Amino acid sequence: MLSRLSHVLPGKLRPISCKATSTIKTAGALPKVSSMAAEQQVQKARLAVVGDVHGLWNKDADEAALGCLNPNTVIFLGDFGEEDVELVQEVASCPFPKACILGNHDSWFHQVLVPRRKRPLPSQEQPSAKKQAEDNNVAPGADFVKGCSDGGSDSSSDAGGLEGGTSSTAVLEEGGRHPALAPESAVQRQLAALGDAHIGYSGMPVHGGPPLSLVGARPFSKGGSSWSSIAPFIAALYGVNSSKESAEHIVAAARSQGNNLVIIGHIAPLGLGRERHDIAGVDWIQGGGDHGDPDLRLALQTLKEERRRVALVLCGHMHHRLQGAHGKPAGRRMAAVDPTGALVLNAATVPRVLRHPPKPVPEPGSPNGSKKASPSQQQLQQQQQLRQQQEQRLRDAEAAGEHLSWRHFLVVDLAVTPGQEEQGMRVSEARDVWVEVSVKQQEISSNVAHEFVVASSTVGKDGAITYKLWDAFTKRYYERTVLNQ
Repeated sequence: MLSRLSHVLPGKLRPISCKATSTIKTAGALPKVSSMAAEQQVQKARLAVVGDVHGLWNKDADEAALGCLNPNTVIFLGDFGEEDVELVQEVASCPFPKACILGNHDSWFHQVLVPRRKRPLPSQEQPSAKKQAEDNNVAPGADFVKGCSDGGSDSSSDAGGLEGGTSSTAVLEEGGRHPALAPESAVQRQLAALGDAHIGYSGMPVHGGPPLSLVGARPFSKGGSSWSSIAPFIAALYGVNSSKESAEHIVAAARSQGNNLVIIGHIAPLGLGRERHDIAGVDWIQGGGDHGDPDLRLALQTLKEERRRVALVLCGHMHHRLQGAHGKPAGRRMAAVDPTGALVLNAATVPRVLRHPPKPVPEPGSPNGSKKASPSQQQLQQQQQLRQQQEQRLRDAEAAGEHLSWRHFLVVDLAVTPGQEEQGMRVSEARDVWVEVSVKQQEISSNVAHEFVVASSTVGKDGAITYKLWDAFTKRYYERTVLNQ
């Protein structure tokens, strides 16, 4: 059954599988990890990361897209919708090996408790999903949250009603039981649907046998250092009463796994910058600020002291397009290196589904450049030609009854360096990937339409790792070196 894009992808499609068949085509697929660098036998893994969904998930189209990415495991970073149980159930049925961490929007009506008399009135005037889709180049027919950062303060991110007339606050039941514990609550129904695939405060090995484990940070995080607003909710669900206790739960989950770790959190750790364009920088108020999670910061430091290798931290929540950019295009820095040496990648490209091809990324400047790169006249002409070709492709598709969408994934390849196996796995390359999905006469096909490297690494003879990271704010690559310790 089609779900979110039923009038974009009309009719009932045949079942999706990972293999190319007469009805499902995966032209332009990324090569499988096991076939890459055939000259050396190395241990590799590939993660396909789905950032903040915000209603934009279609079972048939997205599974077709995943079929051409060849991942070991699919990672979901939460914010599926405002406690959208139906959508989470669809994600839970995805046949690929998967791991998920739920976000603050997935507990939107239950996370914050206020007295009933203070409950805000629901908003009565919300733009239609179709109008929002048209305004934001998102494939129509899906519930949509505008492509800018979440709020994060207690007063902005968790206050106010949503379309549908329900307040985003909860009230304790008689006897003091938190409503999120009720079996019929949307929170419990989402957790039940995901089962072991939800790894908040737990872990699992990556599918396929690479020496790599996934560890979940605090689920339902909305970021920031304030604990009081979320205390009743987190205590009721997990028995956690402080950031320190939360960090201890994350560390305990890591200790239960192997020694090569990928941490999955809804938001980045505290300590990665206070500028509005930083990976967890506050962009909705003047002056910026660091909106990262302090418990994740403490957990990473503890794991480093215990000499456990964290190859990667995956996060979302802080959208790639900066809020309050005064009409000027401005991008967030989506890659950073934590003080502990772990690479941190933000996959929250929002919206993640477009009805027009994504705009080409400007030609990057040289590493370590301090000024924004300006595209040359030739590059501008090439971009214009590409856009014209894309528009013609759309017109031809419409005339032929073909329905197109472009779907975003962060694809991360990890590997063990030959001769340095004791160093464990590292991120060799991470790419923003847009997969074009086509539906025509009950046939669905997918191919990688556009990819751009956001992070790569090289290893020196001394074991030091040098990361080359894309800065979407300055439109340049920069480098960070992590010494072998």
